[in-house]
Amino acid sequence: MLKIQHTVCPSCSVGCGIDIISKDGEVVGTFPYKRNVINEGKNCLNGRNSIECFESRILTPLVSKRSSDLSEALKIIADELKNSNPDEIGVICSGNNSNEEIIAIKEFANKMGYKIGFSSDNFPNYDGELARYDDVDNAKDIYLIGDVVYNSPLVGRRVFHALDNGASILAIGTEDKGVTALNFEFTLVDHISDYFNDADIANDSIIIINEIDSSDEFEIIKSIAEKTNSKLLPIFSKCNTKGALSELEANPISDVIESSSILLVFGEDEIEDLTKVKKIFTFSAHENDVTDASEVVIPIKFWIENGGSFTNAMGDVQNFVQILDAPEGILSGIEIVEKLQEKV
Repeated sequence: MLKIQHTVCPSCSVGCGIDIISKDGEVVGTFPYKRNVINEGKNCLNGRNSIECFESRILTPLVSKRSSDLSEALKIIADELKNSNPDEIGVICSGNNSNEEIIAIKEFANKMGYKIGFSSDNFPNYDGELARYDDVDNAKDIYLIGDVVYNSPLVGRRVFHALDNGASILAIGTEDKGVTALNFEFTLVDHISDYFNDADIANDSIIIINEIDSSDEFEIIKSIAEKTNSKLLPIFSKCNTKGALSELEANPISDVIESSSILLVFGEDEIEDLTKVKKIFTFSAHENDVTDASEVVIPIKFWIENGGSFTNAMGDVQNFVQILDAPEGILSGIEIVEKLQEKV
């Protein structure tokens, strides 16, 4: 029997509603949630494909790529942690983690004296007033940084609404390719800050930032926004980067890797320079480049098996709905942290 149940899309930080279609406890498809106020019955390709990771899910713990069990996997990790200096151990969490998981991981790392970091896509924490999506619809002047239309189509849709309403739209980027550059007046720059250092920015505008080269560049844009009474809207590639930034310092993963011989990786699927680390222990729902490089992998629940909250790009807290039960023996990230604490 088919079931259609509503939750929130995990593919980026916009927070669109999505319906999950399941049959006999297995995910078989997605469908846009017609009454969601954010995406208004639309889902982008990334949202529609958000269930593809189920095809590569991990069902049993792996030790040196062979099937194992939770007891052995946890013992190997715990023994390594107990026999290592805390300053040799790094913890990586992710914007893929829920708010509750991030808090649990942070408390565990702090208690044990481990370094902790995550990728914020170069964005610092911003506690100023954020633009709402409705502000985009009604804006008179909008500045787009990065390929907003391609990477965040449901926000891009609102930019087109604003254009239809007579708004002035200007895109700025370091490459003259992409959907946004093709659809709007575009200014090519070597560095985003070059434009904002010299341009006359309209008052009361909306500045949507999809990518940024450094936190210093963000600070320049932030300063211009304050001077012109403009609102910023950073949009992140992961659903809960905003929530992670409110709990953690934006400590780059590269800095943690440089000073660690052991990494505990929670939910992050994109990390460079892993060859610099002696041992990697990963907690992930599905296979990825990080699990491929790991000595021990422990599977965790997917977002529709786990629930939990995340903070979207506007700063609103939304909740994932637990739709399905995880396969027997698969734990949540929080449950894994609790078991590690017991053993270490």
